[in-house]
Amino acid sequence: MSISLHRSINAPVVGTRILPGIVYEGGWGRYIKGVVEYASSRVLFVVTDSKLVGNVNLIGETYIYCCERCRCTVYEQEVQAMRQHDIDSGMMIPRSRRCPFCNGPIERLARGAKLRLHYRFAANGSSGAWWGERWEW
Repeated sequence: MSISLHRSINAPVVGTRILPGIVYEGGWGRYIKGVVEYASSRVLFVVTDSKLVGNVNLIGETYIYCCERCRCTVYEQEVQAMRQHDIDSGMMIPRSRRCPFCNGPIERLARGAKLRLHYRFAANGSSGAWWGERWEW
């Protein structure tokens, strides 16, 4: 399953990515709105507008960054895959965190960043997680 890259309102869409699992469309619809309340290097705490869902933590592979050049959302799992590729290809020191689409620098999200969130679960139903993307709503 692939979804198009969603960017801020003024940025063009240039590619597709494949995210793990299947999108769940619960009683809240496919997406819910959220705002980053707390951001650290390991977790994003997101306050949502949904009374059903409440607040969401983005952590691990679902942690997100924003590319400074093309303004797309970059997931931690993509950053780790790029770093592992550098190590596997023999680079002594992996490159700094970069956008997998334009190779631009990426930045952590700050408090107040607007997101849209969706829930994905494994095809066998064994696990699931919230995934977010920057979104100007």
